[in-house]
Amino acid sequence: MADFSTRLRDIIESKGISQAWLAEKAETTEATISRYLTGIHKPNLDIVARIAKALNVSIDYIMDLSLSPVPYREPDPDIVILANAYRRADADHKNIIWSVLDSYLTPEEKTSVLQGLQGSSDSVAV
Repeated sequence: MADFSTRLRDIIESKGISQAWLAEKAETTEATISRYLTGIHKPNLDIVARIAKALNVSIDYIMDLSLSPVPYREPDPDIVILANAYRRADADHKNIIWSVLDSYLTPEEKTSVLQGLQGSSDSVAV
């Protein structure tokens, strides 16, 4: 497992960016970035968050707590409402929802939905 300094260096190198660019985007100094890269300073959460945002990676990834560089993004409020309403729906209403969405699903999504539903007690036909 890599440490913060190693992960940060790998990200900077893979993106081909300079320490100066990162310092500017993360609203810190080039010296701070350099100290992080050499391991002289332990990461400050506020600065790490700004570095992660500048690099468009998750804090977990930059801290080597995740293998996925994709930052977490809050889902759209309408998606949350739809998901919550779906969870409360009975099997008959879930069938109706899936029948409406059927023409919008890719074949892979249909397969995923069917596999997910096979493990539940609801019998939904997609």
